Amino acid sequence: EQQTQNSKENAQNSRVGLQTLR
Repeated sequence: EQQTQNSKENAQNSRVGLQTLR
């Protein structure tokens, strides 16, 4: 279903989250 889209968004979100934590 939307697994690929979710994986892409998850990867971007984790990156953004790490940058925000910094």
